[in-house]
Amino acid sequence: MSAIPKPRAMLKPSFYLDTKSDKRQGYPIHLLIRQKGTQVKVSIGEKIKAKDWDKKSQSAKSSYNSHKFLNRLFKKESNIKTDR
Repeated sequence: MSAIPKPRAMLKPSFYLDTKSDKRQGYPIHLLIRQKGTQVKVSIGEKIKAKDWDKKSQSAKSSYNSHKFLNRLFKKESNIKTDR
């Protein structure tokens, strides 16, 4: 009889803007992942102005040219799974 595999745990990533902007007022977007007391922060390599960022929904507003691309990326990254 084979062992039943454990269900994969979902991680809940969050996205936020860095507190330091560049000369054009672009703030780096960071991905934060927490699990069991450990956290990892990673810049996703994109910058956005604070006026184009929705802090509550952690997404780019439609006023940002690449909002569809970024929001799809956030949705994709929000489906991170682990075997633990």
